[in-house]
Amino acid sequence: MKLTSIFWPEEYQYKQFDIVESTNRTAFELCSQEPVSQPIWIQADEQTAGVGRRSRKWVSGTGNLFATLIFPILPDRPLPPLSFITALAVFDSVRTFLSESQDQCVVQVKWPNDVLINRRKISGILLEAMNKKTKVDTVLIGVGINLNSAPALDDLSSPSSLPTCLREHVQKETMPFDVMTSLAFYFASWINEWHKNGTQSIMATWRERAFGLGERGIARLENKVIEGVFREVTDEGVLIIETSHGLERVQAGDVFILNKE
Repeated sequence: MKLTSIFWPEEYQYKQFDIVESTNRTAFELCSQEPVSQPIWIQADEQTAGVGRRSRKWVSGTGNLFATLIFPILPDRPLPPLSFITALAVFDSVRTFLSESQDQCVVQVKWPNDVLINRRKISGILLEAMNKKTKVDTVLIGVGINLNSAPALDDLSSPSSLPTCLREHVQKETMPFDVMTSLAFYFASWINEWHKNGTQSIMATWRERAFGLGERGIARLENKVIEGVFREVTDEGVLIIETSHGLERVQAGDVFILNKE
């Protein structure tokens, strides 16, 4: 997918807020008030109660990107691999703004939904489904990107990757709306790629950019811990771990690489 210029995709609406509890909560409230027929990006300058995966606190430093996409699901249409599409969009956005960096920066995606620079976490993604009867009606895609500051380790609970921010690599302030525009552009581009070439194309690119495949690590699930070599991520988004007892399939969990960290 070759891209020549970045602009706001016209099929995506945009709403900006000064201060919210969390952009996902604001998105939920908007969806509860009226039906949503097209995607809407919500961005806030400040969050007072940001939440990450497994209800963990998301440290929301001023000057960073806090956004949620309200993504309606069309009836009788397949569900895109939204977590992986979003990760690719964040990857492209981060790499775009790293183009002025003098550092040797390696950007990677980490299963299930993080983006890293030089093995340190710059972004997290949180998906929440809104159901209508028995079907998913809308998906809320929360995205946090550390632009101008990163949380202190004391503020994090069981981090699977040490934090970083864009400013550590480009040595200047980055405006959140500039990254928001880039993120919206790349997300729309990857959705179009999915419409044209399907999930296999998305997952093939994600695997090319993946961190930790072929390395030894652990997956921490709610009821157990699995240790082994991270062999692959399937087109369905399942992590395959080779253990001493055979192959394990992991649908969700926190992963930690045991070497080179």
